[in-house]
Amino acid sequence: MIRRAFVAAAFGLALVLGLSAEAKTVRFPNAGEPAFQLEVPEDWLVKEDGVGNLLIGAADRSAGFSLSLAKVEADLDILAGEIMKVAKAELLAGKTPASNSGLQGFTYAGRKKNDAGVELNMTLTLLRVGKGYIASISKLVAASSKPQQLETADAFARGIRIIPTN
Repeated sequence: MIRRAFVAAAFGLALVLGLSAEAKTVRFPNAGEPAFQLEVPEDWLVKEDGVGNLLIGAADRSAGFSLSLAKVEADLDILAGEIMKVAKAELLAGKTPASNSGLQGFTYAGRKKNDAGVELNMTLTLLRVGKGYIASISKLVAASSKPQQLETADAFARGIRIIPTN
């Protein structure tokens, strides 16, 4: 069964990534392992949603991220399909190998419209983290995003690090 934290993630977000000279280090969760660690520009939105997700975005609303860690034993392909279904997103065919901080998994592509009717391209990266955890990194980017916005979103995603369990 899927943990609520994964499916309650920010799939409806149409948040944004912007460029900023100032950044802050964010660790989520604040204590314990596994955890995410990332540098977030000062003017970006950073919010915990109360059900285990960290939501990140910026002012132009072209993209957003949701980060989740859950202790769950699941096949990644099945989990990806269930997450996309709950998110009311179409899971596109295929997957690509993914890695982060030495951890292995897959990235899945999808698309959906948010409540405002904005077409979103979605990637969902699922990574196995020690002791039965799965890390989820969701990226939503408006289909109408400009190349610079896409570059910023991709650069931000590459900067997300996972602190594994000991």
